[in-house]
Formats: sequence, C-alpha cells, structure tokens
Amino acid sequence: LIVPLKSVRRSFGWLLVADRSGGGAPFDEDDEEIAVTLATQLAQAYDNLALYGEISAYAGQLEVEIAERQRAQHALRESEAHFRAALDHAPIGTALVSLAGKFMRANRALCELVGYAPEELEELDFPDIVAADDAAAAIADLRALADGALPVHELEQRYRRRDGGTGWMLLTA
Repeated sequence: LIVPLKSVRRSFGWLLVADRSGGGAPFDEDDEEIAVTLATQLAQAYDNLALYGEISAYAGQLEVEIAERQRAQHALRESEAHFRAALDHAPIGTALVSLAGKFMRANRALCELVGYAPEELEELDFPDIVAADDAAAAIADLRALADGALPVHELEQRYRRRDGGTGWMLLTA
C-alpha cells in the first residue's frame, strides 16, 4: 500500500506499507484509512518540525536584536548622563532651547546670571529674557536658525534679569 506524505504546505514523499507477515491478504478499506491517517500525521509532524526550525531561527535573531537594543539603550543613557553632567556643571551659562525658543533645560550658572530658578526659566521663552529693544532681532534670529538659513548664531546682546536689571551676554547658538 502506497500513500502520499503531504501536508497543506507541501509534499514530502510516499509512505509504503507492506505486509511482512507473508500472508498476502490484500489491504482492506480500514487498513487504507489507517495508512492515510498515519501519512497525514507524519506529514504534519514534518511540517511542524520545519516550522519549529524557522521559529527557533527567528527567536535567535530576536535575542540578538534585543541584546543590541539593550546595549544601545544603555549607551544612550550613559551618553545622556554625561551630557547632563557637562551641561549642569559648566561654569558658563548654558541652556537647551527648542526651535520655538522655549527653554528646555538651563544650568545653574545661567539661572544665577538671569536670576531665575530652573523651573521658572523653563516656563519662559528665550525672548522673555532678552532686553525689549533686542527682542525682535532675537526672534528673527531664532526663526532663521530654525529654518536652517543661519547655521550658527553668535551675538552679544542684553538680557533682562528677574529683578528687572539688565546685563550683557554673548549668545552662541
């Protein structure tokens, strides 16, 4: 009795069932049904084995990618910590300002210079601390920086302190 070994996905070959007893009696319908069921289950087992191999390979790739991502995230956290430390402990006033001119982070030296606490400064826009006469030019320069028309901006300009006083700063952006 010969039965095809095939699954939904592919054919694997043939299942040959022989009568080794030597009786020579032909296989009946029940024998054929058992052989077909056995061949179908064998084909499914071969399919599952192939799928298991594919899944194992994907799992291995995912493990490698997860490990790489974790290393990259760790390196990023370290880099951010170094950057924050450099910004926070710089002896000159330094701030991160968004393209819209909003203070995102300011160090202690800048806060002391302008007289604002870091939380207060982060509620302000850069033009809020620029002297009134210089504000229009500061806003125009911020727009030019944001648009890429001005690659670097360096200007000595007046700033307003929280207590109402003014001072001079060299601004580089």
